[in-house]
Amino acid sequence: MNSHQEHSLSVIAGLQNNADFSDLTIKCHGREFRVHRAVVCQFSPVIADQCNSTFREGVLREIEHEQYTASTVERMLSYMYSQWYTVTGDRPIANSSAGNDGARKDSFVHGIADYYNIPLLQQLAADRFRGSIKERWSQGLVEVIREVYDKAGSNDKGLVDALSQAASEHSTQLMTDTDFLSKISKEQCHNDFMHAVIRQLSASLAKARDDCSTEQLQLSISTDLFRQDKEEVDGHLRTAKEQLIQEKKDMLGLERLMLMARCCRHCRYDHKRHVERTDRHENGRHCVKCSNCGTREEGVELTDLDRFMTAVVNRRVGGP
Repeated sequence: MNSHQEHSLSVIAGLQNNADFSDLTIKCHGREFRVHRAVVCQFSPVIADQCNSTFREGVLREIEHEQYTASTVERMLSYMYSQWYTVTGDRPIANSSAGNDGARKDSFVHGIADYYNIPLLQQLAADRFRGSIKERWSQGLVEVIREVYDKAGSNDKGLVDALSQAASEHSTQLMTDTDFLSKISKEQCHNDFMHAVIRQLSASLAKARDDCSTEQLQLSISTDLFRQDKEEVDGHLRTAKEQLIQEKKDMLGLERLMLMARCCRHCRYDHKRHVERTDRHENGRHCVKCSNCGTREEGVELTDLDRFMTAVVNRRVGGP
């Protein structure tokens, strides 16, 4: 992000606290928020529909909001202007645990984001809620569970899953916490929450079982592949060793043949021979050629040494 983009974002964020050129008022529990339709309507199609209606909201440019607190509305507006919101700076929620006050406020932001159809704010609030529950899962958990189920209900998979996951991860501690068990049993959401925890535990157990089976399968496959690779490497080594031994035998045999042959069968040039590979070099075969005329000695291929030796001996003794 360059300096121009940063400046533009800071200007838009500054509009939240600047009533100049505002053209919409949101009233909530005695507080008024002067906002700009060009900003808030881009984030919320619900507010945009209200502003475009022929009812009070559209005619007087005023929206009355009573479902959530003024602080929650302010956090929603803060996100619209700056893509962020804070949960500090206002007084704690009455009868709440200080450790989980932030989680409850995040749950309220999640609820108002759902109410005004702001998916990105809802996702942000859910992520922050999960982080707060993970860090302070044992503090004021019953109050948080009550708020989530009262505001969102069991159909809100984002917050309910975060709660049930935290509870399942610490199920051993919770099941021995008599204070928690006593409090949660008195809540209307008791059955829904316990069923969600059981589902989470079952899913975790199934995943652990699948992971274990997958690891065993991978280990078995790796062992088989190692065994196959080892056998293949051993086979290549044996083949290479056999080829090397055969190569040495071939060279020794050719050297002996060169000593046995007195002269070339073509030019009769005496005692000048050299060894060359044949065209079938992949089989390690060689031949003996006359260094004078290049004629290949008959039967020199190592697959037929006996025939060549017979031919050489016949020439030496004057045979056919």
